[in-house]
Amino acid sequence: MEKTIKIMLSESVAGRGFAYGKGENDVPETIARDLIAAGLARQIGAKPSDQAEKPVSPAKKAEKR
Repeated sequence: MEKTIKIMLSESVAGRGFAYGKGENDVPETIARDLIAAGLARQIGAKPSDQAEKPVSPAKKAEKR
């Protein structure tokens, strides 16, 4: 049996062989990591450093004078 992770989905998702509704779900670790990396979910009970960071646009990184 594969290890599961409790995540909070921001919207419903479905793929080949799985479907999860918006809200709290127990998801296999491999799928959970992909959903977190895509920004569709966050791990429940995780330290902030363990959660995926949202990408920052180059315009926000640009030096402003």
